[in-house]
Amino acid sequence: MKAITKLSALAFAALLMTALVGAGCKDAVNDPPREFETNYYPIDEGARYVYRVDSLDDAGTPTYAGETISTYAFYRIFDGAPYLARVDSFGGEIDTGYFRDTERGAYVYADTSGLTALVPDSLLAFFGDDSLDAIDVDVEFVALSYPLDAGRSWSAFRITALIFSLVGLDASVAPREELTLALDDGERTFETVPVHYALTIAAPDTTTGFAREETFEARAWYAEGVGVVKIEGDAVVLYALDGRFAAADFNPFEEEPTLPEGKFRRTLTSYERAE
Repeated sequence: MKAITKLSALAFAALLMTALVGAGCKDAVNDPPREFETNYYPIDEGARYVYRVDSLDDAGTPTYAGETISTYAFYRIFDGAPYLARVDSFGGEIDTGYFRDTERGAYVYADTSGLTALVPDSLLAFFGDDSLDAIDVDVEFVALSYPLDAGRSWSAFRITALIFSLVGLDASVAPREELTLALDDGERTFETVPVHYALTIAAPDTTTGFAREETFEARAWYAEGVGVVKIEGDAVVLYALDGRFAAADFNPFEEEPTLPEGKFRRTLTSYERAE
């Protein structure tokens, strides 16, 4: 799904700083994994998921927008780590994101290449001569971090420069919920783990010197052995969690920059796990 509309240059300025440095893939948890932890984000070659897509107005009222078909198709290597490509089809558009899982959690690759040339000198100058060395960037989003105990939280993505936090995606686990969904082959009730995501973008204003913040939120419901059965919230967060963070697709310093905007809901209607 790709809903592209206007977003402020502020948000793009912060996002674009990801191009300034590279970072290796990370397991961003310090807690040792529990041996009995189960899989809430299966990443299997050949698996296929179909979701109903609704746009949401300010009151949360849904309007049917179509369906997304997600297929896990092939592997690629980024920074020495294998990722499984997920090909998403929605409304005639095809998008590809890259995912990996370990005993510690599930991760989504963020393509930050190709942005360096787009960063204006004025923004680099704001951080001084050593700005390239001062900026720390993650190259993947930590979608899940085990164990999924209610109340547990983790840092899912960070871009920092000196003492500034430019972009921060934080995740927290809510108490388990039962969700009954109308699948194509009949109703089914899932015991789910809801995870709340909050994306905060704080870009320094190169004119005033003060940081301005914007926050975007989403929530995903994960079922054991199935994965995401429902996700809803701000499109920009869904965009990141879908693995569609591709720098070459946009220039945030254009007069009218673009990025996903609005709110959406995706609800599982059918799935096929690979044998």
